Amino acid sequence: MAMAGILQILVGLFKLGKFIRLVPQPVMYGFVNGLAVIIFTPQLGQFKTIVNGQTTWLTGEPLWIMLGLVALTIAIILLFPKITKAIPASLVAIIVVFIVVLGFNIDIKTVELWPAVLWICNGLLRKV
Repeated sequence: MAMAGILQILVGLFKLGKFIRLVPQPVMYGFVNGLAVIIFTPQLGQFKTIVNGQTTWLTGEPLWIMLGLVALTIAIILLFPKITKAIPASLVAIIVVFIVVLGFNIDIKTVELWPAVLWICNGLLRKV
């Protein structure tokens, strides 16, 4: 994931964006969908907890809190562009939800992408 970000920054700095037209659309869809799966999969763990040494799905109040935070994030992402497009809605959602979690002292887990990224990088390095 960090490598993809670094590549995007370099493409922007060297003004190479015009060459993206050479990449077929199915390849672009595959890349974006693969990235979405990599980001989404670790987030499912946010809805699990450990009870008596066993991993179970959240229930009760913790589940409703998580669902509320997810709904707030989706609402901001969908509605904020109607206010202004100068600031990315996803950035606003991250900041607002962070402030809500911090302000109400909500105890939540953080998303850790590194295990998935390291797993993918390890698989790619084995092929080299």
